Amino acid sequence: SGETLRVLTWNLGYAGLGAGSDFVTDGGKHYFPPSRQAVRANLAGIARTLAGIDADVFLVQEIAVSSPANYWVDVRAGIAPRFAGYDRIFDFDVTTRLLLPPLRVSHGNAIYANRRIASAERVTLPLEDEFLAGIVRHFYSMEIARLAIADTSRQWVVINVHLAAFDKNGEVRRRQLAAVLRFADDE
Repeated sequence: SGETLRVLTWNLGYAGLGAGSDFVTDGGKHYFPPSRQAVRANLAGIARTLAGIDADVFLVQEIAVSSPANYWVDVRAGIAPRFAGYDRIFDFDVTTRLLLPPLRVSHGNAIYANRRIASAERVTLPLEDEFLAGIVRHFYSMEIARLAIADTSRQWVVINVHLAAFDKNGEVRRRQLAAVLRFADDE
């Protein structure tokens, strides 16, 4: 391409998994962060860190828009100032069914680019079994952005993935990774 593309990827953990958390899937005892104040402090730290990073493309996972899992702190709004002027795509990967606020959960993934996103698409990946008895559902996918390369018809192809983390035998993760690698090979 004749140019360098600097890329950062970061799973924000919906700003709820800071140093003070004792999350059950990490061997802890709690499903929720210690407090709304802790989530806000985590988000402030995330925003400060993002502001200091010089990258062309940011691949960000677990951005909460509304969630009791982080005391309804809007992470997407909290990081938005950092990406003023950036092209972006956002896609929900965790949503609730049939739940009204305040119980509704909305988390997603985003690609922010300091250059034009020529096109974007979502490719669904193999899903894990129903999550939380049909109330909450993961929609695993690859968010794919094609970024223009100056003075050429070629494009960068950037893929943001957030794979299953807790399937018991790893079979879902293996199928998901195989799909990602097939897509990369086709490219």
